[in-house]
Amino acid sequence: MDAGQTVKTTFWCQQGADMVEQSLEAELKQLECHFTWNLEASVREVSWFEEAIEFQLKYNSEVWNPTAHNFLAFIAAMKKSWPCALQHLAAAEEASRKTSHQEMSEHNLVLYSNYAWVHFQMNNQQEANCYLKKVQKISGETKVGDCTSPVNPEVLAEKGWTLFRCGFAHYNNAAMCLKEALKSRPDHVQWTLACAIALCRCEWKYNSSDCYKLEPLEGEKLLRQTLELDPENSMASIHLAIRCQAKRQKKEAHLHLRKALHKASNHPTIQKYNAHFLEREGSPESLNEAIRIAQDALNTNPNNRSLLYTLGKVYYRKAKLLEKEIMEPKTKQDQIKSLLDKSIYFNQKSYAVSEKTFVKPMCNVARTYAEVGMIDQARSLYNDLFAGQERLTCSENVQILHAQFGLLLLRQNDVEEAKKHFTLGLHMNENPNAANICKDELEKLP
Repeated sequence: MDAGQTVKTTFWCQQGADMVEQSLEAELKQLECHFTWNLEASVREVSWFEEAIEFQLKYNSEVWNPTAHNFLAFIAAMKKSWPCALQHLAAAEEASRKTSHQEMSEHNLVLYSNYAWVHFQMNNQQEANCYLKKVQKISGETKVGDCTSPVNPEVLAEKGWTLFRCGFAHYNNAAMCLKEALKSRPDHVQWTLACAIALCRCEWKYNSSDCYKLEPLEGEKLLRQTLELDPENSMASIHLAIRCQAKRQKKEAHLHLRKALHKASNHPTIQKYNAHFLEREGSPESLNEAIRIAQDALNTNPNNRSLLYTLGKVYYRKAKLLEKEIMEPKTKQDQIKSLLDKSIYFNQKSYAVSEKTFVKPMCNVARTYAEVGMIDQARSLYNDLFAGQERLTCSENVQILHAQFGLLLLRQNDVEEAKKHFTLGLHMNENPNAANICKDELEKLP
């Protein structure tokens, strides 16, 4: 074979290999898994996903262990840490084997799809194709049942859980996936609970005023359904306690709280919600207990932004209560300052560990600055907060900042500047509660 024929043969071999690769990639893009759910932006925006998911693995239901390992494998793949990705996929496979006891099970659809993608990205086309065939075989043998979606319920449930772990912007889609999965398996306890929590978060975000009404919303109904399926479910009980508390159903709220604590008082997630419950009660005794419980939970989960945020609110509320006490002025002033300093510290830490994705703690800091006469520092802080959001993909925080800064400016009688921020916030379509604040305040202003 002369040199020209060799070059031509090499060219056609390369062309054939490229066509095979493109064909394989096209098939992989049809799969339902982490690599096709558009999660890249959420994962790259912050780096604490791994810690949060590993916490789930350690302390929450084993039902979701394969799902958690699948997500960790995807995060590792985003970093091109292939040994770590394969290690997590193997762990997901082992966790799945404990529950389904079958290799070719619908429980493994996302797992094998992720395997296919990882091997494809590692240029192991033969392995990728092998896992693709497994997915196709399981899909062909699995009936979707009464579910109206063409996607398998196991896959929908895993997608819902994964989207929920990605944060506020994904709660609505997470709830939709889980609701669709439940159509075929309405008695699945963990799916019902996950859907209930996702819906509750959506309801607080989009219909917060309705959450205080006596008529139960869909999230609350599913929490009660979870308890019908599993009366000892502590997670459902603690969420229902908080929902009843918001509706001022104090007796029932405490009943559900006691049920949650009876079985899982030392569980860090239960402790977190218990501290939140006590902070909202607001009495001196409940605030002190909230501090004790939250500090205990932080020993296990030191970078939990929600716990840190709750502590910030608790110390602020203690300062407000102390202002009403009759005592020696200098002592009172020193104690209030100490409490406000602690409030600022925990709010700042909550914002820091969230990597600027959770602005409400710093809005609280700015409010505290303004209340103690540090209005220039409060304004400067808001300028920094607006600047800090430029690097993020979600503009919801910016709308919240416009609403909260507008309220602060109103308290300082800076009406015209407040109007500007309320107007800007009203025209954004990210956070309905922030939009409502802007709308209501603008209607009150001349």
